[in-house]
Amino acid sequence: MTVRGCPDYAVPRLRPCPGYAGFVPRETAEVNVDVIHDPESPFATSMRTTYRLILMFFAAVAMAPLVVMVTGQGPSEQELQQAVAQATAEVAAEEAANVSVGAEAEESPFSGALNALAREHRSTPMARNLSRCATVLEKVAKHFMSSSRRRTSSYTIAMLSAIDSPNVTSVCDATSMEPVTCPTPAVPEFRSANGRCNNRNHPLWGSSEQPFRRLLEPEYGDGLMTPRTTGSGRDGAPLPSPRLVSTTMHEDLRKSSPVNTHMVMQFGQFLDHDITLTPNFQEEGLVCTCGTDDEHCFNINVPSDDPDFAGRPCLPFARSLSCPNEGCRLGRRQQLNQLTAFVDASNVYGSSDEEIEELREHAEPPVVQATCPAGYQRFQKNCFKAFPQTKPDYSWAMKACLKDEGFLAMPKDAATNAFLVQLKNAVRNDVAFYIGLSDRNAEGQWRFADGTLLGSYKNWSPGEPNNSGNEDCANLRPGSGGKWNDVPCSIDRRYICQVPPIHPGCSQKATGTTYKYRWDLPQLTGTRFTFQVSAYKAAHIGLSPENHDVTNMYEIVIGGWSNTKSAIRLGKQGETRALVSTPGIISATEYRTFWINLAPDGTISVGKGGVSQPFMSWRDPNPIRVSYAGYSTRSGATGRWKFCSNEGARGLLKSRPNPLDANKKELLPASIADEAVCAEFTGNETCSQAGDIRVNEQPGLTSMHTVFLREHNRIARQLSGLNPHWDDDRVFFETRKIVGALMQKITYGEDLPYVLGPDAMTKFHLTLLQSGFFSGYDVSVNPTISNVFATAAYRSGHSLVNERQFRLPPDFNQGSLCPIQLDFAFFNPSHVLNNDLGGVDSILRGLTAQPHQDVDRFMVSSLTKHLFADPPGSLGLDLAALNIQRGRDHGLPGYNAWRVTCGLSGATTFSALGTEIPDVNTRKILGKLYSHVNDIDVFVGGLAEESVPGGVVGPTFACLIGLQFQALRMGDRFWFENEGQFTAAQLAEIRKTSLARILCDNTDGTTHMQPDVFRLPTQSGNERVACSSLPQMDLTKWQESVSNSSGLPESLEEENVTMSGREFDDHDADEELERVAEEARILLELLRGKQEDLPPPEENLPPPEENLPPPPEDLTPPEENLTPPEENFPPPEEDLTPPEENLTPPEENLPPPKDIYRTLLDLLRGKQDDIYPEKNTGSGGELDTNDIGYIDPEEYGQDMANNLE
Repeated sequence: MTVRGCPDYAVPRLRPCPGYAGFVPRETAEVNVDVIHDPESPFATSMRTTYRLILMFFAAVAMAPLVVMVTGQGPSEQELQQAVAQATAEVAAEEAANVSVGAEAEESPFSGALNALAREHRSTPMARNLSRCATVLEKVAKHFMSSSRRRTSSYTIAMLSAIDSPNVTSVCDATSMEPVTCPTPAVPEFRSANGRCNNRNHPLWGSSEQPFRRLLEPEYGDGLMTPRTTGSGRDGAPLPSPRLVSTTMHEDLRKSSPVNTHMVMQFGQFLDHDITLTPNFQEEGLVCTCGTDDEHCFNINVPSDDPDFAGRPCLPFARSLSCPNEGCRLGRRQQLNQLTAFVDASNVYGSSDEEIEELREHAEPPVVQATCPAGYQRFQKNCFKAFPQTKPDYSWAMKACLKDEGFLAMPKDAATNAFLVQLKNAVRNDVAFYIGLSDRNAEGQWRFADGTLLGSYKNWSPGEPNNSGNEDCANLRPGSGGKWNDVPCSIDRRYICQVPPIHPGCSQKATGTTYKYRWDLPQLTGTRFTFQVSAYKAAHIGLSPENHDVTNMYEIVIGGWSNTKSAIRLGKQGETRALVSTPGIISATEYRTFWINLAPDGTISVGKGGVSQPFMSWRDPNPIRVSYAGYSTRSGATGRWKFCSNEGARGLLKSRPNPLDANKKELLPASIADEAVCAEFTGNETCSQAGDIRVNEQPGLTSMHTVFLREHNRIARQLSGLNPHWDDDRVFFETRKIVGALMQKITYGEDLPYVLGPDAMTKFHLTLLQSGFFSGYDVSVNPTISNVFATAAYRSGHSLVNERQFRLPPDFNQGSLCPIQLDFAFFNPSHVLNNDLGGVDSILRGLTAQPHQDVDRFMVSSLTKHLFADPPGSLGLDLAALNIQRGRDHGLPGYNAWRVTCGLSGATTFSALGTEIPDVNTRKILGKLYSHVNDIDVFVGGLAEESVPGGVVGPTFACLIGLQFQALRMGDRFWFENEGQFTAAQLAEIRKTSLARILCDNTDGTTHMQPDVFRLPTQSGNERVACSSLPQMDLTKWQESVSNSSGLPESLEEENVTMSGREFDDHDADEELERVAEEARILLELLRGKQEDLPPPEENLPPPEENLPPPPEDLTPPEENLTPPEENFPPPEEDLTPPEENLTPPEENLPPPKDIYRTLLDLLRGKQDDIYPEKNTGSGGELDTNDIGYIDPEEYGQDMANNLE
């Protein structure tokens, strides 16, 4: 062949490169060296250079045969089928040979540590199956790229990777990588245990047992699967021993952070175990002896002058399990993530249905559907029964229903009304039946038996109600299609009762308008009493030493004062000791949960279900011994009550009581015997089980698992009480969803800002929203964990670890408890079970007070000399060396390549690293260790970088970590801020929760904590405060009515806070209402005949309307004698008590005719109209009685009537 432009100079004939049969050069002329007359001439020099380049080119081709470009098409389907069959047979034969040999593991100084490491990275059966599939595919790729095939055709990796053939992809059939079709979403929809179908277009993205994602193509020694062992220099020098790099770069030099706590490290490890786990071949019984040629081993050479391991030629190292490429394609080796990628608390629950099931504590007996009492029929959310017997009047019929713990039936919609017609007709179709609807309390104001006003649905007969003959009660007329008619309440009628369904484990009761306690509950056995009530006002709880009314008792009023205030009283109708504003706290349309706690010091606390902080409390200096609880409603209100057993908690995780102190909080369940990693500990000191198998690695990690177990069970217990109609599964998965959201909130809102710094948080859009919903979910974003993140970048936290870990008592006295020495703590459960030294709780407090080590190139010797040592304290493994070797095992490109990926300049010399690695000595050490700047391992180079402002990692790791967490947010359909995951009210509760509050709620003895546990309490603005001052989730936002059990949670508190668009912050209006209440009290005094001492100014009351009936003879007209002497008024703090709560019953001889209090109502109405003259008017200027701030004057009249009765 003649070189163009040089007719007299020919290219020499080249012999085929040794070992490379794929290149056959064309016939060329012999070179004539005589044509080079002048060896020093430019022409000759140029030709020699060209010649050398040609030789170097073909030598390079020979050195990298797998990436050579070839001609021809891909292999045929028949060839693929034969290759797959052959590879499958070879794998089966190799496995059989390994089983038949049955060699026992060789004992070595590292056997104990290696066995611990193998257990920590234990593989699932599916992971091992995937590894076999990967081995088959690798053999197929080698077959088509082998030298024996190059005489016909050969294939590059790129060509093989492009093959989309069922003969190849079917290798992964019946594995976790087989394509799936997502089912129709359930309602409510929860994320799957294994992460599948999070992205319905790409169902396997982010799911468990999938290959890691590659940001850069791997660099393997053979281009396909062997580890990277040589450098990038021209001489191909071997990479330095990871052990040498560890002893040179990662010495034990310590410098503590002046800002952050050890919690940054510990939560980081806990989080890492939520999203990454890479199993290795050693778990399958592999023994990697020094000098072995087993391709599954990649031992770490130990220098002969090693300061610790001298005389031992290697540290055994088993490679990570291989995994097929995404889509089960041919290609370079990939590794496997055994966990879900998502921040979903899989470390708490597991990454499979089987793991979740193993950890759950199913409710026993299982919760069954609510049922109706005998003779009652279910319709919608209530039970009904038509009675054939007559009762002498409406009140008698109501009392009959109360005996069944219900009321007269209330047809609030057309469907219920039609059902009642059908029900009564089955008994008698020719007579009328009472229903629970009357205007007995206020003419023309029709209310149902539960106190709610008649709504938009009305079914009156034409011309009704007409009040012909004092007709104040309603019935269903016969033969009218369910029409209503008003009739006198004194006539006898048949009747229909309505009761709530019976919930197992709950006692359901009903109370009428009569102020009389029912004392039919079991004797109290603890200090906490929980109940649910539905009433439109004035729910009362009596707490007594006897099961009846006594003088010396407590009275709790919830929703008194027409559902605006609550109180604690000493004695029935006794002195008010606590009075708080609680507008709208109870409801006639739904049950709401409350609790009462009786502390040993006499403090009585009252709170709402799902909220640990009371809304009302008072301490009695002379506590009454309380043994019984009674309940009642009054002031014209009826009530429905539920008293559920505390033993009915559902949706729990398994736990075990503290073996040495049952009064302390629960602990993780004991590990399964055949999986125990600390078998030398017996009796009570056993290892623990959790959602991740690494739970026992060290005490801080076990403690984090414990606190999240407790948080799950705390939430589940409260949700069980708030939603007694939820079954075990519903409570569990709702709680799991909340805990997963808390993990996300803490990760992005508290932890990552200190890891990455503000610039990376902004660059990668990681900052959480303060309000509203996240709109950044992107179906095209793949959340799968990247290989470099799991293998290098997120292992930077190993540099944060302290050699000794604090244990602190509740007062945080650092000198009172001995710290834990890390190298004696691996797989040692005694620390978390040692109550004398505070157990889990003292360890967690220590994490919030001790600073972590700076992220730098240094690591403590417990990790680089004594990792998992057996016996403890002896020589173990080297974590830094393992991390470096793992990166080479995975084919991670060198540090320089990742710099370029992250937008930094590619360094050509070691000195060019000065911007990111400013320490000159560090760069010199790198230059001595590595022959080329491109050879620096990414773990080593990343740790050597100076931390970014406000963060702990350098710019390269900040980039790689930021990219991953960006994908985990944008690629998660179940991200907690996404619209549809939680209501706005629920999301607000999650946002205000912190890890500090979780620690307060779930540790024994902790009363104070700094608001941000990731920063030292010495930082300004982060001083420790009382736990009670830290915001806590209000779980009532998850309370759901039985009729709305489809899974779309209701926000109950929004109704409590505001209705008709106006919040309860109008204090002037409250004062005006209290003044009206006082005037009502004065009017009642008039009725008692005490008006002679009360001369009022006439201007304070409007004259009654002309059509009002005259007052009784013994009453002085209101215009004359209303204002009493000032000295007769109660003190200001007492005059908030309304008439229905604190009045002496009137004399028996005072008649309570309806027209008398109606007269008083009209007097009051003249005052009521002035309270909200503008805010309470509708569009037409009429009074808006739907505003919760409006108190109906008729309610005052009914209260007065009840007192008169």
